[in-house]
Amino acid sequence: IWVAILSDTSAGSPFDPSSQVDIPTVEFGPDGAKAIRHKVKDKNRDGIGDLLLRFKIPETGIACGDSEASLTGATFDGQSFTGTDSVKTVGCKKAKKAKKQKDKGK
Repeated sequence: IWVAILSDTSAGSPFDPSSQVDIPTVEFGPDGAKAIRHKVKDKNRDGIGDLLLRFKIPETGIACGDSEASLTGATFDGQSFTGTDSVKTVGCKKAKKAKKQKDKGK
C-alpha cells in the first residue's frame, strides 16, 4: 500500500516532506510497518514534492474491518509527527460459521 505525506505551504515556512522527513523513523499501522520503497511526486499540486511511502500490507497489522490507520515518524530536526486517516479494507473473507454449530451438538 502507498501512503502519502503531503507538503504544506500554508505555514510561515513550507513543509517539504521529501527533504524533511527521516524515512527510517516512519511507521504505519498498528504493527508499525517500515517503508519498503519511497518516491517523491507532487500529489497535491502545490509545487513541492510529496513523499510517497510503500508498505507491505501484512506487516501493517491492519485487519479486516479496520476503519482508520496511523502513520508516525520524525523529521531530521527531531520533530515527531502522527497522521491518522480513514481506511477501507477490501477482499476480506468472511469467517465460516462455527462448523455448522459444531455439527449440531455432536
